[in-house]
Amino acid sequence: MATKYSGLIALLVGGELLAIHLITGIHRRLTIRDGLAILAICLAVGSWKYVDNVARFDNALYANGSAVDGFRAAPTTRHWDRYDVLSFEWSALTALGRRDANDGALTTSRSTGACERRCTG
Repeated sequence: MATKYSGLIALLVGGELLAIHLITGIHRRLTIRDGLAILAICLAVGSWKYVDNVARFDNALYANGSAVDGFRAAPTTRHWDRYDVLSFEWSALTALGRRDANDGALTTSRSTGACERRCTG
């Protein structure tokens, strides 16, 4: 969604911080080295999408929506019903950490009681 824009903003902010350090700091060579390393990593990791957009759409920042849409606050829809955060069992976790713990899945269905049968006893 906003990854192309936020990636550029992150690089811009990092560049500004390095520029301030370059002007005010005494370790200019290290700052230049760090800046080049950051730039190389960003190009290696993130440039593929820009190159792909240029090849496909003749526009490096091609998007399905505007940049403004990409930076809007997240929707208020929450998806807590999709996560099981209430059935965490400390006894099962400590049983997995023992030296003699059985091999197997870290999580099991609570209705089967598989972890209780396998991990305790």
